Amino acid sequence: MRLWRITGLAGTLQPEMEFNDSDPNGRKEAEESPFAKAMMKLPEEEMQERIMQLVPTVISNEHHRLHYLGKACQAWLSMNLPKDGNCRVEVIDTWEMTRDVVMERAHGRVRVELPGKEGMAVLVSKL
Repeated sequence: MRLWRITGLAGTLQPEMEFNDSDPNGRKEAEESPFAKAMMKLPEEEMQERIMQLVPTVISNEHHRLHYLGKACQAWLSMNLPKDGNCRVEVIDTWEMTRDVVMERAHGRVRVELPGKEGMAVLVSKL
């Protein structure tokens, strides 16, 4: 599966593509995708505005990391956690006002399943 992940670098927003390791041709295919081509044709200001609608907000400190997904309706979120640490991962639904622990003692590369709707957040806490 291929997806787009947009990240902020040095105060600017630039596309970064993340791919399933089993698909070595994924990067070329994504660079040629209609979505990527359409985004790159937009005026800079409009492209930045649209990217901001897709970008998860990440707030972190030494013990916690919060990914707020905003309007993105993701089915899952993949992230790297410390390999030597144990973390609790919670999914927060800001519309339903619920908070569910989905992983205990998580570490390394994890995939958090999400309901695919707006207003979701993922909270990672070191144990």
